[in-house]
Amino acid sequence: MKTLNVEQSVVVKETIRRIVDNKLSSIRIAENVKVVLYDGANYQGANVELSADEPNLASKNFNDKTSSIFSVFKLMDLT
Repeated sequence: MKTLNVEQSVVVKETIRRIVDNKLSSIRIAENVKVVLYDGANYQGANVELSADEPNLASKNFNDKTSSIFSVFKLMDLT
């Protein structure tokens, strides 16, 4: 079981591949960050978008399937 903590907007692709390739079962996501998990390399294939912690990726049908991750800061409404 692997848990990834996402706290930055840029995630190094090689590090992600080495750490979580088809091993990720939960994810912790910092406030104002959106993450897209992909089941294929290079942001290809089926995906799931998350903006909050997900302690059980099986509930999203994505347990042990993640091969690439894209993360961005969410824009905040300042009005």
